[in-house]
Amino acid sequence: MGVVIIKFIDNSANLESALVGSYDWALVALSIFVAALGWFGALELSDRVKAAKGYITKSAWLATGAVTMGSSIWCMHFIAMLAFNLPKAVVYDPLITLVSIIPAIAASGVALCVISREQLKTAQLVIGGTFMGAGVGAMHYSGMMAMRMDAVMQYDPVLFVTSIFIAVLLATGALYGKFLTNERTSEHYLHWKRIASAWLMGLAVAGMHYTAMAGVYFFPTDASGTEIIGLNPRYLAVLAGLFAVGLIGFSNIASAVGRRLETALLLEKEVVERRLADTALKESESRFKDVAEMASDWIWEMDANLHFSFLSDRFFEILPVAREDIISKTREEFADPGTLDDPWCQHLDDLANHRQFRDFQYENKLADGSTRHIQISGKPVFDADRTFMGYRGTGTDRTIEVEAQKTLEQSERQFRNLIEGSIQGVFLRNDWNFLFANQALADILGYESPEDLLALENIGQMFAPEERERLWGYAMARQKGDCAPEFYEVAGVRKDGSQIWLELRAMLVEWCGRSATQCVVIDITERKKAQEARRLQKAEVDQILANVPRAIVTIDEKGAIRTFNPAAEKTFGYSAKEMIDRNISVLMPQARREQHDGYLRTYLETGIKKFIDQGPRQLIGLHKDGREFPMELAIAQ
Repeated sequence: MGVVIIKFIDNSANLESALVGSYDWALVALSIFVAALGWFGALELSDRVKAAKGYITKSAWLATGAVTMGSSIWCMHFIAMLAFNLPKAVVYDPLITLVSIIPAIAASGVALCVISREQLKTAQLVIGGTFMGAGVGAMHYSGMMAMRMDAVMQYDPVLFVTSIFIAVLLATGALYGKFLTNERTSEHYLHWKRIASAWLMGLAVAGMHYTAMAGVYFFPTDASGTEIIGLNPRYLAVLAGLFAVGLIGFSNIASAVGRRLETALLLEKEVVERRLADTALKESESRFKDVAEMASDWIWEMDANLHFSFLSDRFFEILPVAREDIISKTREEFADPGTLDDPWCQHLDDLANHRQFRDFQYENKLADGSTRHIQISGKPVFDADRTFMGYRGTGTDRTIEVEAQKTLEQSERQFRNLIEGSIQGVFLRNDWNFLFANQALADILGYESPEDLLALENIGQMFAPEERERLWGYAMARQKGDCAPEFYEVAGVRKDGSQIWLELRAMLVEWCGRSATQCVVIDITERKKAQEARRLQKAEVDQILANVPRAIVTIDEKGAIRTFNPAAEKTFGYSAKEMIDRNISVLMPQARREQHDGYLRTYLETGIKKFIDQGPRQLIGLHKDGREFPMELAIAQ
């Protein structure tokens, strides 16, 4: 008797001396059936794993499925070994036989984890198939190691590897077959695909086993007659078969019970969800009415005959109308449109033809003589058969807004009348476009009417080209709230192309509900001409003063120096820049300063001239370096 271990044949082996075995084909078929039956049970349990909620429940179903499938693989092996007959007595080591079930259970657990997923990636499929095939192989060869007999086993390495490859390949196909069952909703397809997947897994396990058995050789030993101690294969196969069938049956029963419990829970959940949905629907309807009333003033409903059937309480709070005066009446009867104008005719036509309408406005004369401005929107309601059931809509009291709009329009008309009658030019603009211009502006720029100005491409055409960039900068700064001048002068262009000077005052205003800039325009061309004439005159005077050989100094009524020509600079030693705005007394000795200030005050107060226009006189002047010098002074006004 020898201990069976994995050993590969070599060139020294005499294959003709190997024992020749045979198979009981009925038991072979039974072994394949047991493997398929175990996988079918595992498939059922995989649904429970997928549907289970919570880690403990999911783990319990996963463990049950793994033990079920692993036991069926283990049982298949020993039934298949019972089907194999050798001319030597064979028994099995109890411990190794029991331990050999562990790889099968572990591999089955991995496979169940894979097929319990909602989606299966290629990498997961390959890993699951590899673990399953390897687990079947590990179970098989560990089970073979449990054999005890007067012979030794040696394996063909090619068939050894081939058996593992077959197990991996067919196990991967079986896993993919289970995944395909999730893509069909038909119970018919689901049932038959599960059967196909079960048989494919059965063939994977059996294919691996019988390929491995084809590659094993049993060589007799010289220990004939030695007593062999171990489990009888027939008893082992019967016990394993009963255990596997019982476990598979138990798992199927548990799966069926679990499915029924899940169905009951789903039904209970559906009932609860429907109750919650009904409650949510009622709450939603209540919220809808609340929101609709907040978005508008009231909600109204009509029946199929276009009679009012419902009006929310808010309607009767706003309008002094009794409920019985409007319920069961048509809108035409309640609103009393009088002479039907086009909007009313259109509205009544919408109602008659069951069309949706929005923001229809009308006036409602009340008993106290006041008028309410009402705005309504409505949508027709149809049942499942498209039968008209009535209308549902909202209403709003727009009286305050309408009256405010009328007041605003009246104010704008008064404003237009005031501006249009102004003698100053006025225009309003938005960005670079005219919104309004009065007749005075048209007259200033040489246009016949304000409409001619409004027809211009933009307001830039009324200004000289070199001014436009500056004015655009002012406009942008003012619009952004940045600092921009309120008053400024600008070169303008008349219709005939001639240039004029304009003074503008710009400010932001609101015009017809939007922001605009109002500009008041004054023609300052004559003023600019006068300023230019004075500038030229001053330049001529300055030129004369610069060329006069005598010192000339002019002062204002306070005695402050205004001009100080070059001859004066030379005479007194000061520059004109030093002396402008200083009192002329600085050019006099200290004793004469107070007298000069007194003479000036007397002249301003009484008009009495003491030295003015009296001709030249001799005085003492004060040089910058402090020395005094005699000078001749003539004072003229």
